[in-house]
Amino acid sequence: MDTNIIVVIAIAIIAVVMTYVFTKMSANKKVDKFKSLDEALNKTNTEYLEVKDLLSKAATKLTRIDAETNELQALKKNELSLI
Repeated sequence: MDTNIIVVIAIAIIAVVMTYVFTKMSANKKVDKFKSLDEALNKTNTEYLEVKDLLSKAATKLTRIDAETNELQALKKNELSLI
């Protein structure tokens, strides 16, 4: 009878240890995925901010060029009266 109790306790301990090991392995795989996803998200966010800044600069430049073009067109219309 004592042997049966020892065997049952040993099997229970082995089951707990194996469950812990499998759970830890599974969690570590997920953590690696989350780390890589987090890095990718940070990189993408940085690239997005850079592109957004470039777009803002391009829009400002386009507005300035548009204003200059309008001024030049107005001068071109008034060219004959200036001569």
